[in-house]
Amino acid sequence: MENSDSDEQEKKRPHLNSLSPTMARSSTTSPPNNHSDLEAKIKELKDKQDAIIQLPKIDDMMEREVKNLREAIDILHVKQKEYADVIRTYLSSQSTDQSEISRITGELDDSMTELEESRGKLVNLKMQKEVASGMHNLTSGAVNGTYHLKNQQKGQ
Repeated sequence: MENSDSDEQEKKRPHLNSLSPTMARSSTTSPPNNHSDLEAKIKELKDKQDAIIQLPKIDDMMEREVKNLREAIDILHVKQKEYADVIRTYLSSQSTDQSEISRITGELDDSMTELEESRGKLVNLKMQKEVASGMHNLTSGAVNGTYHLKNQQKGQ
C-alpha cells in the first residue's frame, strides 16, 4: 500500500513528476535556494545602504569639483579678456603703424623725387661748368697763344 500512497502523492504534486520518487518524498515545500535568496537580498540592502551613505560624500565631491571648475572658468574668462585687450591694442597699433608707414613712404617718395631733381640740376650745373670752363680755357689760350699749340698737340 505504500506504493499506492506514494503514487497518490505524486499525483498531488505534479511539478515533482520529473524527480525520482525518492527525491520527491524527501523534498520539502520550501524552495531549496531560499537561504541564498535571503543572502542576496541582504547584500542588496547593504549595497543600497552603502550607496545611501556614499551619496552625501559623492555630493560633496561633486560640489568641490563644480567649485574648482567654476574657478578655472573664471580664470580662463579673465585671461580671455586680457588677451582680447592685448589683441585690440595690437590691432590698433598695427593700424597706426600702417598709417605711419604709408606717411613715411610718401615722404620717402617725395624725397626721392627731390633728390632726382637735384641730381638733374647738379648734372646741368656740372655740364655748364665744364662748358664754361672749356670756353674759359679756349679764350685764355687764344689770348696767350697756346690754344693753337694745344690743339696741334692733341692731334698728334
